[in-house]
Amino acid sequence: MPTCSTCAEISNYIANAIDDLNDYAKFSLTYCVQLDEDTIKDIDRNVRIIAKLIIDEIEEGDNYNWIATTAPNLSACHSSVGNAYFICSQSFELEYEFKDSSHERIFCYNCNGKISIKIDILAAEAKVVLKHKLLHERPVNVTMPSEIKSKKLVKI
Repeated sequence: MPTCSTCAEISNYIANAIDDLNDYAKFSLTYCVQLDEDTIKDIDRNVRIIAKLIIDEIEEGDNYNWIATTAPNLSACHSSVGNAYFICSQSFELEYEFKDSSHERIFCYNCNGKISIKIDILAAEAKVVLKHKLLHERPVNVTMPSEIKSKKLVKI
């Protein structure tokens, strides 16, 4: 399984993997992220924050928006082990979860875009499985500047 040595390398790794693919291609990737000691200390061994750090890096690399489908599931035996699940913001699966409103909706695709992240703080690693059945047009970029993002993480 490919390994990204740190969270910061995820965005480049994914961007490079997607670069050579055409729109509407199928994309699947499984890799391991090594969590360095400083990151683990800084986030106080919090599985939810690690999942958020990883998703932020993935979004920067693939330019899609990912939405958490559930809160991270923590192991009953070990609080530092857990899973987090995300779905592409433009997936048809999400369209059915929201009731009708007068707001304009983004165009949805049958992309089946999903990410699962298994985090094991004791082993200092996270296994990421990213699947996108269809690499569709990206949503309009409304990302938060990195300076503001880092300030928000400090408050979490």
